Amino acid sequence: MRRFALTVFAMLLVWAVSASAKPRPSGFGTLDKTLVVTPMGGLVFPTGDFGDAADMGFLVGSNLEYFVHPRGALSVNLGFHSFGSDVSGVDGPDFFLIGGGARGFLYDDAKINPYGRVAGGLYQGNDESNVGINFGVGGLYRSTKSLGFFAEGGLHFVFGVGTGASETANFFGFTGGLVLSIPSGK
Repeated sequence: MRRFALTVFAMLLVWAVSASAKPRPSGFGTLDKTLVVTPMGGLVFPTGDFGDAADMGFLVGSNLEYFVHPRGALSVNLGFHSFGSDVSGVDGPDFFLIGGGARGFLYDDAKINPYGRVAGGLYQGNDESNVGINFGVGGLYRSTKSLGFFAEGGLHFVFGVGTGASETANFFGFTGGLVLSIPSGK
């Protein structure tokens, strides 16, 4: 639990420091009215009711986002979270995620741009459906007008349908990936 608290504190500290300086414009323009695909991968660490099933897992997925504002996007999210390991013989839970969310950036146009994300949806795993929500903070680095890279830390809360918070499987993760902008014709 101490590692979890330190991770949350570090994420908030990075967010606060990055918010204190106004960067120069990137020269690539804003992402307003742009469709963006973000393939990603990362590591996840359970902190909830996983028992002794797993200490670490991985995630892969992608988001399809549409920027409705220069600083904000709505998204559809697809992902796979696995906590099993063939090497150690551990058979932890696996989740397939489908959901939606929103991401808000600190600046309109910056080469390095911090953001916050909230998302939720259906976590289907181990023959049962669960609902969940996740929160994250991260940063986007734009290398060209249509290509960027991001890194994010996030918290996931997965609730058993109809069971309440006592059946919550919590985990936090670190993800990274690409940001591919599709021209919108503007």
